[in-house]
Amino acid sequence: MEQLVKVLKSAGHLLEILTAVRTESFSNWDLEALQRAHDWAKYFEQVYFKLHQKPVFVSKLEKHLRLKYQGKHRPDLGSLEVNFDLFRNARKLLLESLLQNPHLCKAICSDVIKLYQQLPPSHDADSGCQQRDWTTSEQLLYDAAKYSEGKAMVMVLSKIKDKLSQSCNNHTAGCSLSANDVYLQTEADLLSQYLRRLLQEDVPKQSKEFLLTAKLDNLYSKESGLETIGIMLVTDIEDKGNGGDTEQCNQLVLAWLMQKCGGPAMTDGSTSDQNSRVWQLPSSLLSKLSAKYFTFFKAYIDHLVKWGNSMELQYDVVSQGSLWRHAAYPENGHFDYNRLLESFSHLMRGPTFLRETVRRLVHSMCESQTAANRDIEPEHRTKDELIANKRLWEEILHYISS
Repeated sequence: MEQLVKVLKSAGHLLEILTAVRTESFSNWDLEALQRAHDWAKYFEQVYFKLHQKPVFVSKLEKHLRLKYQGKHRPDLGSLEVNFDLFRNARKLLLESLLQNPHLCKAICSDVIKLYQQLPPSHDADSGCQQRDWTTSEQLLYDAAKYSEGKAMVMVLSKIKDKLSQSCNNHTAGCSLSANDVYLQTEADLLSQYLRRLLQEDVPKQSKEFLLTAKLDNLYSKESGLETIGIMLVTDIEDKGNGGDTEQCNQLVLAWLMQKCGGPAMTDGSTSDQNSRVWQLPSSLLSKLSAKYFTFFKAYIDHLVKWGNSMELQYDVVSQGSLWRHAAYPENGHFDYNRLLESFSHLMRGPTFLRETVRRLVHSMCESQTAANRDIEPEHRTKDELIANKRLWEEILHYISS
């Protein structure tokens, strides 16, 4: 009985240590305190290997542990169960808890890594695959990656919670965010944080830009990735004394986006690629990008003018009437006439300078088509085609003026 009481007391001390290293109070620890905790954890492992072959004793011990540490008395150890097995990997549990603590300073972090090197090789299952022997370095990398992913997930969920709370507050004012809006805005916020932190790293500029481009290219290949990048560019983020990192970050991302609009020559004034995935983004987002970045606005307007000039009236069997369709892509929904009108409509909801520029542009397109009627040859188009195109721009002008 005396041995049971002694072990229970030791178990209580172990739980106190594992709880303490998960809290903010750990920030006050020094190397000496860390070493003492590590020595205690090593002692608990010795206790385990001394007693684990005494099943009757272990059964009594676990019964007392369950009775003592349940309900409100249960220590804050996350998903860890309070049982005798805690003793077996006490040092590893200690170091894992330290890796998860956001208050772990750089000085102590280097000592945690050194202590990892003192762990014995472990025998574990690698993500459900065949069991293998882990070296201490492999174990450190695996644990660090695992808890980084966990931390990232917590950040995502926290952001989503904040956005949902904001959406609920705005609902009474008649505006709310959908679940997809919340997801995209959260992804955009986290992307901005990642890229700004990347630009603050003490590495050559060329390396930073390479890593930034690699991150954006990776997102571009994923569903909603391009929209996330666009939302990041139009989201106003307070630059809290970071020396303009937000502006620098946005300019680099904008340069990458302009490449996607029509290739490297876009900055030299060449026309945009009509089939670029950028132009398939929601019209509301494209108009916001246009309002914030004049370079993007010029490329977007160029795209809309080419789109409008490529529309022609075609006979539709279903409606038995004429419909506006893109000459080169008549069946492509991205070049739908109503979507063209929607694109101009969203631009007209922007700031004054944007509305006036768009109105003057559409009016000039009506005038240029009238002038082109007098001199058909340079355009290499029939008179009927020019008349139809003039009618299209007149319809757009009427639409945005009403």
